[in-house]
Amino acid sequence: MTLKRHLRKYIIFKEQSSYFCFSLNLDLEKIDFVFLDGGHSYETVKKDLEILISKLKTGKIIICDDYDQASYGVKKAVDELSSKVTEIKDLNGRLVKITI
Repeated sequence: MTLKRHLRKYIIFKEQSSYFCFSLNLDLEKIDFVFLDGGHSYETVKKDLEILISKLKTGKIIICDDYDQASYGVKKAVDELSSKVTEIKDLNGRLVKITI
């Protein structure tokens, strides 16, 4: 199976979550997977995750980059979600998988 067959199913957004979720009227219920590598401050990551978690369906996946960077707020924001999501799994130190 080649990726080319499925390219029409993928859309890459390089915008802030608040823009692509609200300004574009994007239906996040149809999205299965999000790779989040945006702002790194705790406040920015927390806001992005709150928006995504409120819109994505149960069982959908968010991968966050830079989970291992102590000076960033990614780890703190992700770890605070433990009671709101199905699973948080450290994939390799740098990447973390969140299952809604």
